[in-house]
Amino acid sequence: MANDKNYTFIIHEIKNNVTLLQSALQLMKKTHPEIGSYEEWDTIHSAFSDLSNIFQNVTEQKNLSQMEMTTQSIDSFLTSFERRTKQLCSSAEVSVPIFEHGTLSKATPSKMSAIPDDVLHPFSISINAPLLERALLNLVQNAIDAMEHSDSKTLLVHTNCDSHKFCISITDSGMGMTEEIQNLMYTPSFTTKGNGLGLGLCIVKEIVNAHQGILLCTSIPNEGTTFTVLLPVSKP
Repeated sequence: MANDKNYTFIIHEIKNNVTLLQSALQLMKKTHPEIGSYEEWDTIHSAFSDLSNIFQNVTEQKNLSQMEMTTQSIDSFLTSFERRTKQLCSSAEVSVPIFEHGTLSKATPSKMSAIPDDVLHPFSISINAPLLERALLNLVQNAIDAMEHSDSKTLLVHTNCDSHKFCISITDSGMGMTEEIQNLMYTPSFTTKGNGLGLGLCIVKEIVNAHQGILLCTSIPNEGTTFTVLLPVSKP
């Protein structure tokens, strides 16, 4: 098996060549725009997109074993996460997400979440902010995808904490999931998306676990889904 140095070198070289090929294809399309109408072009573009996602997921899995943690205030982390979430919703033409701290909102679908009603306090958490934010944004993107065919597209992000734990839940008004799908959703390569790789939720769970956290899911078919992440609060 290749050691860490060789592993990093191989991944780096393959990724560089994929990037080079993507740039060449973009230049080709700019010079010959008619190729964008070819069925093969979509296949090639999709294949390179999948490769990019694979490299990102492999890199993240590798980084988990040597993840650097920093202590950050919850409010500071949420400020960045809220901004990125609103950007995702805007680009997907989903209504502005509802952010709430403390008591659960009446907007939360019935029986969807059971987060304690503690008031949000200015505690800190020990995290790798880029990785944790990516994990949460992956859950947001999944929620957006789940609401693609819903008449009402409501995304609720609810947070609260006490001196022991920080909770953040992401609730959508999408199609929900059956018990069978919930039992398989963390399995690598399992996906319900036509163009999915089945790595997203698997990576999310690994990132949460690496933060000594817990990932929970409650879903009701035809009502929606709530993913909840519980993380330990840093001791003062």
